[in-house]
Amino acid sequence: MTTERRSHPRVLIFGAALCVLLVSIAAIAVYGDRPGGPSTDSWVYLAAGERLNDGHPLYALGPGDRPVALMPPYWSVPLLSPPPIAVLWRPLALLGEPGMYLWWGACVVASGWLLVRMLRVARPVELPLVAAVAPFVAVNGWSGNANALLIPLLVLTFSSQVGCAIAAGTATKLSPSVYLAWLAGARRAQLLPAVLAGALIGVVSIAGAGLDSWTSWVHALSSSVPSPQSLAAALQLSPTLVAAFCAAATLVGSLALRSWPRAAFAFASVMVVVATPALYAQGFALLAAPLAIGPVDGDRAATHP
Repeated sequence: MTTERRSHPRVLIFGAALCVLLVSIAAIAVYGDRPGGPSTDSWVYLAAGERLNDGHPLYALGPGDRPVALMPPYWSVPLLSPPPIAVLWRPLALLGEPGMYLWWGACVVASGWLLVRMLRVARPVELPLVAAVAPFVAVNGWSGNANALLIPLLVLTFSSQVGCAIAAGTATKLSPSVYLAWLAGARRAQLLPAVLAGALIGVVSIAGAGLDSWTSWVHALSSSVPSPQSLAAALQLSPTLVAAFCAAATLVGSLALRSWPRAAFAFASVMVVVATPALYAQGFALLAAPLAIGPVDGDRAATHP
């Protein structure tokens, strides 16, 4: 059960809210792109949906395709996410750029809700962490990144159907699959539904994008270099090896922290960020999820299936 704390001194809440607002505005200003601009994630998703609707290869640009900025060696293809995000965008892409702005608006609203939620439920000692995470949440929402919708979904479903939220996250990005190790260690009853939901999403994506899109995605990953901010790049290790280590650490940590559900989830969220090979500013927004959950009763029985 989540317990919301609303007893913060007003001056403390006002100061934290003002700090969150200012750092968010500053982060967006530094990011510098307009809503739905060519460097935003919503533009990339729209272009992917359009390529599928036109019957074009998903992981290559051809004549008539919406241009997408490439940055070799970090990404040499117009999409690094797996095919399900492009299948999800097929109906939105039929609307053209209005569909992109609808998605962008939903991401901004969801990110705003997340910031307010963190301010409402965080303990006073956690408010500096809220302010530190706020810029990444703001940029994530402004860019229209899929995580802007995934993170609130994780927060809202923490007490019940979080497994399905993780399946949705894995379908749009590979690194949230580390959360499956958290389910295996802390919430075994939700592991099977998460795997089944992920399998269903995979089947739907094959119908909507073709099996060859999955093959092309694997080749796209092998031809991309981890971002300079990622642990894989810092240690010059294989992203697969880093992800495997993070998954193993998450499993061990979740087993050790089963009596502290929020701590286990926070540790898993950190491991997801660490495992991300394409880690940029938006990726750190995932650290908002455990802050937005708020204090959780330490009922040991509640964490067991």
